[in-house]
Amino acid sequence: MFTDWRLYATFVVLVLLVLIFYRRIKHGSSCCGEHEGMEDRIRPSDLNPSHYAYHYILQVEGMVCSNCARKVENAFHKTGEMLAHVDLGKKEVTLHSSRILDRKQTADILDEAGYTLMDFKEEA
Repeated sequence: MFTDWRLYATFVVLVLLVLIFYRRIKHGSSCCGEHEGMEDRIRPSDLNPSHYAYHYILQVEGMVCSNCARKVENAFHKTGEMLAHVDLGKKEVTLHSSRILDRKQTADILDEAGYTLMDFKEEA
């Protein structure tokens, strides 16, 4: 099939590039999703922020990619009584909760997910 070694080498390189590209699409090229697939998204029970009585803005250290954002959102969503949205650019989490939270509770949730709470503000 391949009579020239250069043609064969080009073919091998192209196949490797396609495999790398496929892997990046499937698993992401993020910091924490590079060697494993994206974490499954946990959907909150209620997607309407106005249905939650308490609203917070959190500054979170350690989030650098979309997989990080998903891990942080999932950490809050799995409680069943919170709705979280991450803004990676600002390293900020908008958190809506059906129960009152304090800094320690949110720091513990984030710590368990592998991230650090830097600032905690309650929205009026």
